[in-house]
Formats: sequence, C-alpha cells, structure tokens
Amino acid sequence: MEILNDLPDEQFLDLDAFLSILSIYEDRTRTRRLQRHLRTMIQPDWVVVEAGAGLGHMTAYLAKRVKRVYAVEENALACRYLHYRFGNHPRVRVICSTIESWVPPEPVDLLFQELYGPLLYDESLGALERLQFKPRRVFPDGGALEVGLLDSRTLNDPVVKPDLVPLLNGALVADLVPGARFRPIGRVCTWHWPQGLHCQEVNLSGHPGDLVVFRLVVLHEGQVICRAEECPNWPLVFTYRAGDRFRLNFTYRDAYSRVELEWR
Repeated sequence: MEILNDLPDEQFLDLDAFLSILSIYEDRTRTRRLQRHLRTMIQPDWVVVEAGAGLGHMTAYLAKRVKRVYAVEENALACRYLHYRFGNHPRVRVICSTIESWVPPEPVDLLFQELYGPLLYDESLGALERLQFKPRRVFPDGGALEVGLLDSRTLNDPVVKPDLVPLLNGALVADLVPGARFRPIGRVCTWHWPQGLHCQEVNLSGHPGDLVVFRLVVLHEGQVICRAEECPNWPLVFTYRAGDRFRLNFTYRDAYSRVELEWR
C-alpha cells in the first residue's frame, strides 16, 4: 500500500504508519501463534496492557478473557478507530500515547507487545526499556536476530543476479529475495526483557556466500513463537558481504531505533 498524492507532512506520516498497521493483519500465522500462547497463560482477573494496539484485533481477543485491557496506541488514525470500536466496551480503555510515556492507574499483570522490527531492535522495541511502570510479566519477552549467507550464483531469481548484489553494499534491504532459504550460522543480537539488547561482532570467515541474510526470531521464555520465514509480517533482510567481520549498532531516538551496519 502506497500513498500517491501530496499531503501535509504530519498527515502523510500518520497515514503511512497506519497503512503499515493494516498490513500486519495479513499475517494469520502470527496471530494464531500469539493467541495460542496467550490462551495458556492469561487469567480472568488480570489487568493487561497492550503496547501498540493497532486495529484492536488482539485487544478484542484479550478483552474476552481478562478483567481489563488498556489498549495503548500512538498512531492518531489507529487510535481514532480504537475509540470507535471499543468506546463503550466495559473492559477496554483506549490510551492515545506512546507506551513509554504513559503511567497505568493500577498494577499490570501482563504487558503484551509486538514492537519487533525485521532487524529485531530497529523499530520500537527499545520503548520497553523506558517504561514508567513495571508489569509482572511481558509477552513475548525475548527475541533474536540470526544471520546466514547465500551464494547469489545459486539463486533462482529472475532479477537478483550476481552482478547486481555488490550494488547493495552498505544497504540493509528487506524482502530482496522472497522465499529465500538459508541456514543460520549464528546470532547477531539478542533481546530479553528486562535486561535489554545485546549485540556482538560477527565473524563470517570460513563461510561461503556473497549475500548476507538476517532473520528475526520472536521468543518467549526461550521458546520460538515466530520466525521471519514462517510469519510474513517480518521479512528477511539482505545486504552485500563487504568483508568477514561486521556488527550492527542501534541508536534509539524519537520512539524508534536507527540501525547502522559497520564492516570491520
């Protein structure tokens, strides 16, 4: 989905982010897996905060099973829709705010979140380390970014040919080769609540391939909830192999994380 006409900057940004929210709901595998895990852990007397409620699909699911849901959403259009959908719901409170700037009026049993980016920490996950409250539990509570390599000469792709790959030098490109299959050789970064993010330098020496591939893995208590290949809400990310050693650096600013790829 793409906006094709000129709009004021603020309206464009709100609408662009809203369209991104719409695309999330095409990933039914992700929704089923999240709901299956939630069903085994939530209790009827719980107070739940949902960080990034979007259109309220998970809000509605939770509201049938717990005492109260605080649906927190910062996008103005999504928040307007949440008010329309849940304005009279006895168990739902819609909060138009960033999750890190809001303080709940009562103890929170569970914080439910989906703030992962394709590179794990490249969207809003860092907001959870700046909360003004301490939930008893967070779900999901972990994640990892795996890395592997592909040889572009073996790709059965009509566009991505070996002579094109070096042009990607320095860029991290999502969904370059849809359906690519690779074997991870290690982890670049891990995240766990409440400890936060840990990234390390990766050594690719001894592993063949000119196309570096990154895959998000969503975890809870060490158990895999979703992988990028299985849950298409999160695409694989590709870049040209410009050396044998690299690391990713993240800078959190204005509620989002920026990522830098550093080859050594």
